[in-house]
Amino acid sequence: MDVTIRNINGGNTVIGDFGRIESHGTDMNAAVAALLEILRQHRDDLADPEAVRTAARGVRDEARSPRPNRERMLALLRDLAAGAGGVTAVAGATEAVTALVQNLS
Repeated sequence: MDVTIRNINGGNTVIGDFGRIESHGTDMNAAVAALLEILRQHRDDLADPEAVRTAARGVRDEARSPRPNRERMLALLRDLAAGAGGVTAVAGATEAVTALVQNLS
C-alpha cells in the first residue's frame, strides 16, 4: 500500500504515542483580566490593598508567561484572597482563576 501525503502545515504539532497539546492561554488570560477588573472596582473595600496589588501583578505576569508556574500562581492567589478580606466578588473571581490554574500541568 502506498501512501502519499502532501502539504502538511501545522503549529503545535505533536508526534508519538504520549504526545499531547494543552492550551490554557485564552481562558486564563480572560479570567485574570476579569479578576483585575473586579479588583479595580473594589479597591476601596480590600482589607490589604498593597498585598492585593502585589499578588495581582504576580498572577498577571505569571499568566502571561509561556509556561506559567502552577505552584507560584496558587500561592499568589492565596495571598490575593487573604488580602481581599471578605469581598465576595473578589473571592469569586479568585476562585475562577484558581480553578484554571489547578488544571495546569
